[in-house]
Amino acid sequence: DCSCGESYVGETVRNVEIRWSEHDNPTKESNPAKHIKSNINHIFNWSIIANAPKNKFQRKILEAYHIILLKPTLNEQIEPDRLTLFRNGVT
Repeated sequence: DCSCGESYVGETVRNVEIRWSEHDNPTKESNPAKHIKSNINHIFNWSIIANAPKNKFQRKILEAYHIILLKPTLNEQIEPDRLTLFRNGVT
């Protein structure tokens, strides 16, 4: 969460402190970094909302779930058209 009330949800298998520092770096291209670049006095308060599995597909499903649930304002994919959970197309 940003000090202005904006929010962001992301997933990573990497060290979270390194990933958070990248998001806080206005020279990077992530949405939080762009927000910091446009709002130099804003500060993000990063936190872990779920421990994610190492499997990338499972992490992406968990990330999508939290984006749908929390509706973070800085995520581009706030409302997915459809979240397919099974190969047969069941949503």
